[in-house]
Amino acid sequence: MITKQIQVKFNLPVELRDFALAEAKSNGLTVSSYIRYLLVEKKEEKSGKIYRATERLEKIVAEAMKNYDKRVGMDKIFKKR
Repeated sequence: MITKQIQVKFNLPVELRDFALAEAKSNGLTVSSYIRYLLVEKKEEKSGKIYRATERLEKIVAEAMKNYDKRVGMDKIFKKR
């Protein structure tokens, strides 16, 4: 099943952006994925309906979880000069 998607852009205060970034990072997500997660959780809470990820996303997540122990910290990729 293909879900129609649109792109949404918005501004955040720096403090809120920093919080979202830290929360996303602690959960292994991008800020976009974290915000999407929060919205889906809220929608499910209100409607009682559970939204499934696309098959493509489920495959990506499964592959990422298999390789979780092989991850490399950003400090090793971008060495301070």
